[in-house]
Amino acid sequence: MKIHKILIYTFALLFCLKVNAETWPSIEVPANTKITIVADEMVINGYPVRTWQIVLPMSITKAKNFYQKLWEKSLLEPLPGFNISENGKWLIISRLVTNYFISVQLEPRGKETTQGYFAIRKIDVDNKSFVMGDGIALPSGSSVVSDISAKDGFKKSQTITAINNKGIRENAQFFRTEYERKGWKELKKGIGENNSAREALLFDKGGSELNIALVREGRATVILLVRVEN
Repeated sequence: MKIHKILIYTFALLFCLKVNAETWPSIEVPANTKITIVADEMVINGYPVRTWQIVLPMSITKAKNFYQKLWEKSLLEPLPGFNISENGKWLIISRLVTNYFISVQLEPRGKETTQGYFAIRKIDVDNKSFVMGDGIALPSGSSVVSDISAKDGFKKSQTITAINNKGIRENAQFFRTEYERKGWKELKKGIGENNSAREALLFDKGGSELNIALVREGRATVILLVRVEN
């Protein structure tokens, strides 16, 4: 899996945040669309985002036409009403309204069904104090490219994507030493300490769980770390 695919996957997992009694824009979908909330509360790189998984009862061409017509009128002149782009298999239609960025990410699922995500991101947030990767120990020289925190009932999670130039074994040894020192117990060995291409680590601490995936891409190692507190 290439680095850009890992990052696309990470950012595609968009989520929700309850913000006091503030009224957010409503989700806009065609009639008879199946809607599923992805998560109740989440923040992506310091910005609150609300997202739903959607299944539309129409072809992707008709879905595209629906949003082109729905968002034809701009709410922020002189900006256009919408923007359309493609990223691999995804068709992305986005729209900027006051204080919010709205996007629909779609892909075909058969001739007469389209699936994807509807996301609303709040953009008038002062996140200057937000530090990506805060509270997560990483090997020296690591750069954090994504930080997603979520809350689902009593369960809290934080997902970090980072990159460094250290090898798989050096990264794995850091996490084993650092987190075992902090009281985390490794539940199972990963692919193997002698594997230079990828590694998977799993730790537990009082019911909390830490999953770490390491993937070598060229001269860099991609770290995907997921911490879940129950």
